[in-house]
Amino acid sequence: DVIEHGDDDGAALAVARRALATGGILLVTVPAYRWLWSGHDLALGHRRRYTARELARRVERAGFRVAQRSYFNTLLFPGIALVRLGKRLRRDTRHDLRRPPAPLNRLLAAVFSLEGLVVPRVSLPFGTSVLLIAHR
Repeated sequence: DVIEHGDDDGAALAVARRALATGGILLVTVPAYRWLWSGHDLALGHRRRYTARELARRVERAGFRVAQRSYFNTLLFPGIALVRLGKRLRRDTRHDLRRPPAPLNRLLAAVFSLEGLVVPRVSLPFGTSVLLIAHR
């Protein structure tokens, strides 16, 4: 979760390429889908959101070879998308950075962690974030 914060993601990827040895591994996570843009992104200092395909193209343009790409935060995606779209309809530009009550937060964390078992084996078709692994 770095390249979406700068003015020029291509320049950031070029710096990463220079910093990595031949065969080095680049691991990138970024927020997904422009249509999910909200006050949450503004509060976190995001400049953009990506699709998996768009991120892969930018990484390849910087001289990397993409090994894997996947969305993640897929199981919680429907709820997050509904909240974001509902806020947009209400013209609510506030961020989503408040912690839910402890029992709900533990449940959400458990659901999110389940994807850690899946993502290394399967590329998920959608989610609120994108994971990409590439080689120099």
